[in-house]
Amino acid sequence: NYQVALAKACLGQMFIADAPISIVVTAQYERTTSKYGERGPRYVHIEVGHVGQNICLETVSLGLATVTTGAFWDEEVSKILHLPDRHKPLYVLPVGYPE
Repeated sequence: NYQVALAKACLGQMFIADAPISIVVTAQYERTTSKYGERGPRYVHIEVGHVGQNICLETVSLGLATVTTGAFWDEEVSKILHLPDRHKPLYVLPVGYPE
């Protein structure tokens, strides 16, 4: 079960295991740093913030709920999801029904 493993990798935040789905936003820093150099990570983080905000807004518009989660063990999340080395997890957004 990916959800339980993911929740444990998110520092034991077990509410993640209760969500029907979790969206994990990743980044490939090299795509941006190759063009923008040392400013690349800043631009990646700005764009990931936009992505997270859009997921939150769309979730609410569908009558669902989410929360942005940045507290996790990067290596564990990467391993659970079998991410290629170039993909770095930045956000975990569990999506479910509001209580």
